[in-house]
Amino acid sequence: MQSIKFEKVIIYWQDINGGDAWNTKADADNLTVADCCTIGYIYSETKSCIKTFATYSICADGSIDYGDLVAFPRGCVTKIERLDN
Repeated sequence: MQSIKFEKVIIYWQDINGGDAWNTKADADNLTVADCCTIGYIYSETKSCIKTFATYSICADGSIDYGDLVAFPRGCVTKIERLDN
């Protein structure tokens, strides 16, 4: 398979956490954000957003289709670890 020219990374990020059940004061006091990570390729970066994809397909005409696309608000990203391709 043809290689691609995108940087492979692990993105560590925080997500909301909650639920719709009744909770005690202790439940509320102990509620924290969810720490998450995504492994993929950086599609693009701007001042406010990082876009990644995790899977891809190279079409017969040489173009690329992208799967598992994610757009991360920069404010949710806590760390980016660069990986060897």
